[in-house]
Amino acid sequence: MSTTWSDETPLRSTPTETPEPAVAGDRGLRTPAVVHLGVGGLRLAHHAVCLHEVVRRRLSDDWGLVHVELRPPGEDGLIRLDRERDHRVQLPGTSSPEFREVEVLTEFTTSADDSAAVLDVLADPATRLVTLRVSEEQEFFGLCAAPAHPAARIAHGYLVRALARRRDAGLPPFTVLSCDPVPRNGARTRDAVLELARRTDLLLADWIGRDVRFPGSLVDPTLPGGSALPFRWVVEDDFGHGRPPLEEAGAHLVTHTAPHEQLRMHLLDGARCALGLVGGTVGARTTAEALADPRVRAFLGGFLEEAASSLLHVPGVDLPGYRAAVLARLAGADEPLPRSGSAAVSAVVLPSLRQALDHYRPRRHLVLAVAVWLLTLPGSGGDARTMLRQHHALLGTLADDPHLTAELQEALVLLAAGAFDPRPTDAPEETP
Repeated sequence: MSTTWSDETPLRSTPTETPEPAVAGDRGLRTPAVVHLGVGGLRLAHHAVCLHEVVRRRLSDDWGLVHVELRPPGEDGLIRLDRERDHRVQLPGTSSPEFREVEVLTEFTTSADDSAAVLDVLADPATRLVTLRVSEEQEFFGLCAAPAHPAARIAHGYLVRALARRRDAGLPPFTVLSCDPVPRNGARTRDAVLELARRTDLLLADWIGRDVRFPGSLVDPTLPGGSALPFRWVVEDDFGHGRPPLEEAGAHLVTHTAPHEQLRMHLLDGARCALGLVGGTVGARTTAEALADPRVRAFLGGFLEEAASSLLHVPGVDLPGYRAAVLARLAGADEPLPRSGSAAVSAVVLPSLRQALDHYRPRRHLVLAVAVWLLTLPGSGGDARTMLRQHHALLGTLADDPHLTAELQEALVLLAAGAFDPRPTDAPEETP
């Protein structure tokens, strides 16, 4: 079944706290089977919205949430909060903060890396799923960065020690679900946990590598029409000992997240980056202002079409509908133009251009975005050949492509004239 996006998909932009209907049933009867290890409170724990839907809609009472807040070392030690509190998750992809309240059964706050109470919760036979969000960044998906927060080290240490206790007690391991906004987050977490385990117990590392599942996930703030969630949450369906009925609460269960990571990076993140570059050439200060200019809107439509042509088939996704939803989302977000630096361009624009060149596909809008970027770099000047030589370290083999040299020169001439030509991509594909 395909998920369809529409131009009519609204952007949530009202700074509001979205009230949820009261959760049915007695919270005391719910099993605390999910432990979330995170930083920044639950504000960025977007998966908690889906878990809350599981409970609220009475899909299952077996997946209650326990929250462990990891503080930087040196702050207060363990605090246990048994009272009911407001727990709010900030919805992604909104120009103004909007929050969704979720249910938490128990909460711990700790700066220690060896808290007995937290280890007890993780080693409890009832715990079947551990979720991680150990970055305080809102979005850095396209930059391919890894979480650098000290909480990552603390979290991985908890996982290794808790898994050792479960193995020694003859208990099955829990599944570790990474929710950090980086590509291959499940594989990254697995590698980090295994590396830490090998330092202390090779047999434990072998057991973890064989028996523990580390599915990845990603949040895509492009809003799908008709979804039960206010964003796309894509999860690898690789759980060891049962899982919540996430698909019934709006999640997209997939075999691999990689195609969906590429979709987000090439289209959503790539379009944001390109808009930040080209929007400035017409004097725009916000995304909405830039896309109110017909030239910029036509340019971004062409950019998305060219970037999409570099993608393989993404199961369950209607690409034209997704492109339309990206345009609608950016046009409705009255926020400052993104600051598109070299790291972002290298991560989310240059790969699409490389694919287009390799497969002789239309790319004039991709080239224009790269031309604007090159003009912003220190020391840029001269014709296309000179600029490509100046920035060979950033461009790599792209700098040696003769097709790019000619097309970049054409784009530079347009920009020097104070205009650009945003005609749709309608030229036939080249042949080798």
